[in-house]
Amino acid sequence: MARRGDHDDRRRQLGRAVWRVARSQGVSALTVRRVGQEAGWTSGAVQYYFASRNALLEYAFELVQRQTLERLATAAETVGDEEAARRAFHQVLPSSAEVRAEAEVWFSFLGLALGDPALRDVGRNGQRIVIDAIAAAVVRSQGAGVISRDLDPQLVAVEGVALADGLCVNAMYRPVQLKEGEVVDLFDRWLNSLR
Repeated sequence: MARRGDHDDRRRQLGRAVWRVARSQGVSALTVRRVGQEAGWTSGAVQYYFASRNALLEYAFELVQRQTLERLATAAETVGDEEAARRAFHQVLPSSAEVRAEAEVWFSFLGLALGDPALRDVGRNGQRIVIDAIAAAVVRSQGAGVISRDLDPQLVAVEGVALADGLCVNAMYRPVQLKEGEVVDLFDRWLNSLR
């Protein structure tokens, strides 16, 4: 019997195979068979870890969110209060190949989630957790005086995530016009206006 760590690693491998298929061929290509081919596995091996296509897709969607939350936690531990909000928001901006890939997967799955209540719940829950983590960073930056204490930290987080989402979409569809550094500069201009 496989050890738990091996089991989790294999599930992550399959989740990332889902991402690769979604990014290269679109969400309509997401079948157990195609994901298995991408991962170098048989369909039966994939079904050992995920009972259905929906279970596989839910896991892959959750994996995007989990990685974002891990980056947010690391950012929270490694910066002072003055930079807490900026660093947290930067974790959801397409400022690296890793985050751009996650954003492409996230937005691909949003379309699927419209017609799938389970995926919709995964997306809503993940978004809520990300916004709460960023709101906590906003509170820290408010304490340091870099964001106005008159602003509701939850609303600042919602507004900032909405702006980041819009910048992600523009960066994906207009990469020549909106480059990596420009995304961060545009976002920071908004953030600096909150003093």
